[in-house]
Amino acid sequence: MSGCSTIHTQKGVNLQDESSYITITTDSEKEHDILSGLDKRVVISSLDNESLYRMGWDFNYPDIVHVTPGIHEIGVQYNFKNTYSNGCLWVNAILGESYIVKKKAHEYSVLFWIENSKTSERVGGICGSEPES
Repeated sequence: MSGCSTIHTQKGVNLQDESSYITITTDSEKEHDILSGLDKRVVISSLDNESLYRMGWDFNYPDIVHVTPGIHEIGVQYNFKNTYSNGCLWVNAILGESYIVKKKAHEYSVLFWIENSKTSERVGGICGSEPES
């Protein structure tokens, strides 16, 4: 995989202590350094209803986030050529685990979900289906 990832670190995360946060990545192709629009890229557009847009960066949204434990709402966006699709997912981030946002594009729609990176088990769900606290 070539290309570069962009990372967002949630406020309150201590990057010096890897056991204190959870990493969420995305299922993105990063094969085109110059023509990056040809990559089928998934980015994280918001975290807990806060936009992660960054003006002037190579990519306006990150594809990796470091978060604190607990339930998080994750806005995602699929980009390919001049098209995009938005989605909203949630995950209960547990220390010691890591997660990946997956996608499946078919004709004019994109399906998003989150998997545990170690077990490939689907976790969380679509926004609005979170467990009551």
